Amino acid sequence: MAPLLENIRSAMSSPRGGRPVCLVCGRGVSQADDSLRLRGGAVVHRDCATYDAASRRVARARADRDA
Repeated sequence: MAPLLENIRSAMSSPRGGRPVCLVCGRGVSQADDSLRLRGGAVVHRDCATYDAASRRVARARADRDA
């Protein structure tokens, strides 16, 4: 991974160790929150995700359901 991206991801990591932090808003993401896991393990709240990422997730879920 590019050093700049790795620095950003490490800066956004949880100081409490283990609890993921949303890369968009910086708030913690609990298991109860609706969230998206991005490539590389980063997590964002569903409300913080772009329309494109959210719509792909819905399309994938529909395809899995209909398979």
